[in-house]
Amino acid sequence: MLRAQLENIPYEKTVREKILTFLKEDVQAKGLKGGAIARFSILSSGYLKDEPLITQASSEELRDYLVKAIKSASPFEKFPERLKKSEESFHLEVLYE
Repeated sequence: MLRAQLENIPYEKTVREKILTFLKEDVQAKGLKGGAIARFSILSSGYLKDEPLITQASSEELRDYLVKAIKSASPFEKFPERLKKSEESFHLEVLYE
């Protein structure tokens, strides 16, 4: 049932929302403010290919929480049929004010 519901939602959006769910818990609990940018790749199986790369972060704490959120969100859903790739790269920017 979940798989059928996800077919109508862009895969990138489901990845982003899952990560932000994990990140929001930590950021709100600590009252953190600032931004960060992450790059990471997901295999067609839904697993992370490598360690997420944080290319910019306003603090080490936010950097650590973003890495933790990406890892905690994995594995993601397997790629939908329309994504005929073995992996996909993602760029995620977050900002908390």
